[in-house]
This record gives sequence, structure tokens and C-alpha cells, in this order.
Amino acid sequence: MYTVEFNHDTTTIISMDDHDQFGDIEMTLTNNGAVFLAQYDDEAGSSDMIMISHQQLMDVVASMDSTEGLFRLEIRRD
Repeated sequence: MYTVEFNHDTTTIISMDDHDQFGDIEMTLTNNGAVFLAQYDDEAGSSDMIMISHQQLMDVVASMDSTEGLFRLEIRRD
């Protein structure tokens, strides 16, 4: 299950684990191409956050259906 929220200069997506075994993942996509991923850590009492590029996000998504090897994903801009 997930939610999507559009703001002026960002889009926020929250993915919730259907089996409640993992904490929610919050992904914020910015207009300048930055992607922030955050997950709350109950033990630490804080969120772990990383920043990646939109290209890295697309690489991860594409890799889910890939075979083993080295690939370069080219995103077409229409």
C-alpha cells in the first residue's frame, strides 16, 4: 500500500509494508532531480535518510527485471 502527495516543488510517496514487518519508506522527489529516501528507526528513535539522483532511482527500478551484468539505462525525454 502506498500514498502519493503532490506539492508545489516535490512529490512525496510513502510505501507501507503490507505485513508490518518493515517500517514505512518515505520517498521525496524534488524538481531539481534529487530523490530522498527515509525510514524511521524505532531503536534509534530517528529516521535514516539517503539522497540519490533520479537516474539512480530509475536504475534500481529497471534492475528488478534485469539479468546479471552491467547496464546503462537511457531515459527518453519526450
